[in-house]
Amino acid sequence: MSPSRWSVTCAALLALAPGCSESPGDSGAELPLYPVVDQRGIVTYVTTDPRPAEVEKARQLELRQQQYEEARQRQKEQADEDLARWRKHQADEIDRTIQRLREQQEERTTQARSRPQPRWQGNSQFLRSGEAESLRWQRNSQDLDRALRRLHQGQQDYGVRPRDPVFLERDSSLLPR
Repeated sequence: MSPSRWSVTCAALLALAPGCSESPGDSGAELPLYPVVDQRGIVTYVTTDPRPAEVEKARQLELRQQQYEEARQRQKEQADEDLARWRKHQADEIDRTIQRLREQQEERTTQARSRPQPRWQGNSQFLRSGEAESLRWQRNSQDLDRALRRLHQGQQDYGVRPRDPVFLERDSSLLPR
């Protein structure tokens, strides 16, 4: 056979062989091919899965378990990152509150030093110092209450429930004004 006839014959066989051309009843869906190695080491492909169904189910179960573990690990890492951001935010808020309280204390100290002292000092000075001390404690307590409320609000913003919300239940009407 001449080479030109040989190629025409091969082309005709390929066109007529099943699976090589679409017939009117063919939906166009491709069948899955599974590799099979015979005793001589030759790889061929078949359309039916040569593995037992139990092995395939075990493989799929293992794959799902691995995907679940990876998703759980990603969630844990995300939660750790969120916690770290929240802690940094809280530390920054505490630092700002401490700095503000220090500035207020320095301001009060400067104002107290700049006030002229009366020429007479007796028991009234002692009483005024107690009154000033009481006012200072009251202001500090109010500042602390405000800082704790902001802390509680920050915890709520990040979805963390405070462990002891007693400070919010305190009746502020009992405090002296």
